[in-house]
Amino acid sequence: MRIEGVTNTDKNVFLIDFINTVTSNLTKSRNHFRYNDKIKEFALSLYILGGELTYEFIRLNIPGSLPSLTILSTLILNSNLKISEAESRFDQFQKHFKNLNLQYAFGSEDVTDVIKKKYDSITNKFIGFPTPFDHGVPIKEYYHADSLDTLKLWFNSSWWGI
Repeated sequence: MRIEGVTNTDKNVFLIDFINTVTSNLTKSRNHFRYNDKIKEFALSLYILGGELTYEFIRLNIPGSLPSLTILSTLILNSNLKISEAESRFDQFQKHFKNLNLQYAFGSEDVTDVIKKKYDSITNKFIGFPTPFDHGVPIKEYYHADSLDTLKLWFNSSWWGI
């Protein structure tokens, strides 16, 4: 089903794509849902900016609108979008902003989520511990899982306030 009388040259290109994606996917089984690149980019932005709970809330309440978390994880792994703790990638920001002709940008960190301590087998490090700073910048990959004794020390330390 397509929206009658509205073309993709209008100002509402994304909205039209979004509605068309939902209506098209509702006629298919879940394992045959399809998403164009604009929807995938929106899904990644929503996941990054809103977090997993927000993403799942929208995805589950508007069936067929957004890819599953599994598909989203695959998109992230197949691109250079891997989100790592304490990694800012200022060079990529600068390149992206230059392409968009932006001179100023605002960035912030949202730490309202409950931070679980978990092990990332790909990078051999633990995630969720507060990262120490070096001259105001978080130290990347600080918590390498080199020994059980070191892990015990991290969990028993009271300096991180949990």
